[in-house]
Amino acid sequence: MTPQNQDTQQLMTVTLQGLQGDVTTLAPQANDLIEQWNKVLGEGYDTRDDVADELYQLKRVLAEGRIAQIASSLHTLCKLTRRAADTADEDTAAQLRQLADTLDDASARIAQSR
Repeated sequence: MTPQNQDTQQLMTVTLQGLQGDVTTLAPQANDLIEQWNKVLGEGYDTRDDVADELYQLKRVLAEGRIAQIASSLHTLCKLTRRAADTADEDTAAQLRQLADTLDDASARIAQSR
């Protein structure tokens, strides 16, 4: 495994752990995670503009504390992640599907909390 793949694995793990916990307390850590994902996606991955745009949108609504929009953005990222899993290699696809499920769950929990 290359150092970049190890970094991505660690980022995936930290992201999943954060999303599986109390997502309402994730906001302080979210900006850092979003910046890390933007960096990873920009380094040799098949980056889609819509993912980068949605990460920026999530960062903005997190800063503003707009709960409904946070849930919507997480749901959109879930759909984009599932789409990315369809074209990824087997190992990466499994992790992306897990991330998509976790994003969807976090979105639902936030939507129910309002």
